[in-house]
Amino acid sequence: MRYPIHQFITVLSLAFLVGHLSAETNSASTPPQGYQKIILKGAGDSYVSLPLLKDAVARARVTAVESNSVTVAEAPFTLGAFDPAAGSTAYPFRVEFITGQLKGVSFKVAGNSENRIIVDGEGYSLTAHPSGNVLVGDLVVVRPAWQLGEVFGDGTQNNVFSSFTELPDEDFFATADSLELLRGPLNLGTVVRLENQGWRNVSSPPIDASGILLDRLDVIKVRRIADTDHSLVLLGNAPQTSTVLQYAAVTNSPETDVLVSWTGADVVSLEESGLQGVISPSQSIFNRGDEVLLFSDNQNGFDSGPERTFIYQQGGGWKELGNTATNQTGSIVLAPSKAFIIRRKYQSTSSRLIWTQP
Repeated sequence: MRYPIHQFITVLSLAFLVGHLSAETNSASTPPQGYQKIILKGAGDSYVSLPLLKDAVARARVTAVESNSVTVAEAPFTLGAFDPAAGSTAYPFRVEFITGQLKGVSFKVAGNSENRIIVDGEGYSLTAHPSGNVLVGDLVVVRPAWQLGEVFGDGTQNNVFSSFTELPDEDFFATADSLELLRGPLNLGTVVRLENQGWRNVSSPPIDASGILLDRLDVIKVRRIADTDHSLVLLGNAPQTSTVLQYAAVTNSPETDVLVSWTGADVVSLEESGLQGVISPSQSIFNRGDEVLLFSDNQNGFDSGPERTFIYQQGGGWKELGNTATNQTGSIVLAPSKAFIIRRKYQSTSSRLIWTQP
């Protein structure tokens, strides 16, 4: 069963479809809009994600498909409206399939014409995807990414995050708050507040970081020095379809930790999460496959590791290491906005992780 999360409240949607809509899709339903309360721990680190979505800015129906693009009906787009900035590797928009075999799958938008969307498949093809193929008639939406300043404030006003007087080096991150940006197994860098300047990336020279784009796969390690917890409220839309998270292929040497999160609006049990079909199962506690590592809500301090480790044993279900006699099918839950780790078993060749969240 699903466990309702009291922090998420569905209210009347203010807007969903922005811009030019195709006439044949105008009857689509509007997703609920609400808020999610994200708890940031004091005197410690919180690993959080963004479970809600921004409003879609366009919607269309597929009329033709190639390996890295779709053509859509009735030319609903402005030329180049979804293109990344010149010379940038950041993608401000994603195209999401809301019907068809790839329902719930989204790709970064690499560019567009009036009736065509080009995607960065990151090794995946629209015509030969592990989840199926894009077909004529499938519906898509184009959705902008969150910006760091939209979630955490622009950093120039007085807020709950403390600031540095000058750009810190690695040894001084524990003297003021910071945001570490993580995507799967990758570390994308650290952002801090500088007095009178706002959010800045820790690099030389420091640049304004309030416009950094946060991808659906991103996890943010929020370090707060103050002793008290803080509630961050995120406004947005709840996912209306199953969500498919696609992580880049990695070679585990000897093992790889992938930071992931549950993106639904309600908490879900391990059994219902679908993770048992994603990770490599364990033969026994001595011959383990992938592991799921959960952080504790009660953990304090900086750089604290996960507190509990689970494996999925074929024929035996979920088990917690150190407590293998107990079948953990319903008592352990994953909550929106709280990230956890999938520790990939060693493999000599690169492997992908695709998680279809029901």
